[in-house]
Amino acid sequence: MSGTLDTTARYRSYPAYRDSGVEWLGEVPAHWAVKRLRFVLGRKPTPSEASHLPADTPVSFLPMELIGDDGTFDYESAKPIGEIGTGYTYFAEGDVTVAKITPCFENGKGALMVGLVNGVGFGTTELHVLRPGPRLERTFLEHWAPRSVAQLNDYDIMVVKVLGAFVWHAHPDTDDFFLVLKGRLTIRLRDREVTLGPGELFVVPRGVEHQPVAAEECHLLLIEPTGTPPARPPLARGLLCRLLRLHPAAGGPARSAQPRRRWPLPHGGLRLPHR
Repeated sequence: MSGTLDTTARYRSYPAYRDSGVEWLGEVPAHWAVKRLRFVLGRKPTPSEASHLPADTPVSFLPMELIGDDGTFDYESAKPIGEIGTGYTYFAEGDVTVAKITPCFENGKGALMVGLVNGVGFGTTELHVLRPGPRLERTFLEHWAPRSVAQLNDYDIMVVKVLGAFVWHAHPDTDDFFLVLKGRLTIRLRDREVTLGPGELFVVPRGVEHQPVAAEECHLLLIEPTGTPPARPPLARGLLCRLLRLHPAAGGPARSAQPRRRWPLPHGGLRLPHR
């Protein structure tokens, strides 16, 4: 195994790296630039983009209660565009909406607007609307947004797709369980790194800082006590590590992690590694 994170040979390492100056991002290729979000977003969406639609054309209509905190929204909610009038926030297919005001903001309410009725939507004024520029990938919200699929006693069983690097964080009251279903995941600890493949798991002890990293999309199963507060980065970090990522045309990944000891899946089932 090579000394860099396995990306199935899709990317090669860059010849030189530098400190990005951002703690959660770490080292990046030397020629990369760290930019403010406003410099990589596209033009601001305006309702005039939909002015050509007849008044009886149905479009998506989304008050805040129809936008979830897991990246989903009500695809069926619609009104004729002529009945909506002014005083609502406009967005279009491929835009991202993020709640402005707490508690909706703190709960992570927002969605990638894909599947809008006739490609147009209007909603509450309590939304920021972000339109990605040409170097940003539009599939932001399906990553780092766990969804509960079952409950076992007092624990939630969750699945999540991840890509890129999450923020450094710790859970003071519970261990953090990771089981890789597809792809590869590196869990960075302050003193070492653990790389997992399909069928492999790792438990981060409570209170231990860690950073999950996936060079390519990875599918995980998580188990947490019901009611555990989610590890949500602040908006500025979250929009970069959870919502937005550089388009693949922009180049390869940031510096990948050193692979460490792995714990394979035996024929008899899962084996929990020593922590």
